[in-house]
Amino acid sequence: MRQAAPCGPRRAGQRARQLRGLLERRGRGRAAARCGAPRRAGGVRAVRIDDGRIVERYRRPRCKGFEGAYDGAASGDNPFCGDALEVRVALERRDGGMAVARAAFDGYACSLCTASADVLMERATGMSADEAAALTGDDVLRWWGGLEVGRTRRGCVDLPVSVFKRALEAALERPRASLLQ
Repeated sequence: MRQAAPCGPRRAGQRARQLRGLLERRGRGRAAARCGAPRRAGGVRAVRIDDGRIVERYRRPRCKGFEGAYDGAASGDNPFCGDALEVRVALERRDGGMAVARAAFDGYACSLCTASADVLMERATGMSADEAAALTGDDVLRWWGGLEVGRTRRGCVDLPVSVFKRALEAALERPRASLLQ
């Protein structure tokens, strides 16, 4: 049997420093964070899921919670990751037809789903109903500045869009007395 090499006593944090050095050499860790997000073709920086804007929207969403009356509501979930959202939409009559007066969401979701729902509700407010009904998950990714997500995380972006569209359809199908005036 072979003798183990003499190591001597380890200093506190030695293993962590070794791992940090390995990660930095591989392009991850602090060194990668200092350099920013990786570049895509054409020199444009790719947006990462842990981008500060996404984390900020997750921690402090602007359109989460319901206040006042809404014309339509819908809920949905993503059974693969456990996201569950409810979306409510209020409409108003404008010159060219109906428009989204307010949109809000509530529920339990991952950071990407919550942040995507928040930016969707904010951007959809003020749009005509036809423009809002034509929104897609690609629009949300473009609003994030070209966020690239894999197939599994795509559901986190598509869930708020699909639930929003169902709430908008419910609002358009159910005329309220205030909308008919």
